[in-house]
Amino acid sequence: MGAFRTYPTGYRPPDESPSEYQSIPMDKIEDFGVHCKQYYALEVSHFKSVLDKRLLDLLWNKYWVNTLSSVSILAQPDYLADLTKDLAEKVEHACSSVSIQNVLTHRFPAPGTECLFCFLFLH
Repeated sequence: MGAFRTYPTGYRPPDESPSEYQSIPMDKIEDFGVHCKQYYALEVSHFKSVLDKRLLDLLWNKYWVNTLSSVSILAQPDYLADLTKDLAEKVEHACSSVSIQNVLTHRFPAPGTECLFCFLFLH
């Protein structure tokens, strides 16, 4: 869950390094890339009142067995497959980017070696 606010029209935000913790699906990267400098994330906080705590405790006591017995990731095999495919595409993209950058900077890997990402994730 996240909350975002757009910058005013014409505002140029300071350059930031990309977050290593936010994963964007490959099919959304182009959309996010076009607009990524037009908004920023807001801090999200949660709270619960005494009444909220009481209600949640009652619900937990009534449904805890159902909660523990359901494994949501196994109930959504397509989601897990899509997540794995997305990660593989990102690794491939990173490998090709590294290879292209090496060619442009005249840093060629030794014969028989490959991108470290490819070696670690694809073998």
